[in-house]
Amino acid sequence: MLATRPAFARSYPVATKRVLRAILKAADLCVSQPARMAQLLVNQGYTTRYDYALQALSEIRSRPGDTRVRLGRPLSDILWLSAKSAPNV
Repeated sequence: MLATRPAFARSYPVATKRVLRAILKAADLCVSQPARMAQLLVNQGYTTRYDYALQALSEIRSRPGDTRVRLGRPLSDILWLSAKSAPNV
């Protein structure tokens, strides 16, 4: 889950979009290429156990491009964007 203050998002919309897009891309990579991402976690020193990292990433029940974001507070103003339809910034 990600959260930001509305004032920050209004003041820095480009930075907010870039961070959100990077996190969505990373989530999609973890789902679509779990072996590659598990090896990256080991190579970067985040974990020493490749098998545990691979198992954790393989058990994610999402599909690439299926990450959704809710923008706006009121239920009537909910806007869902898939990672594929997010604007390129």
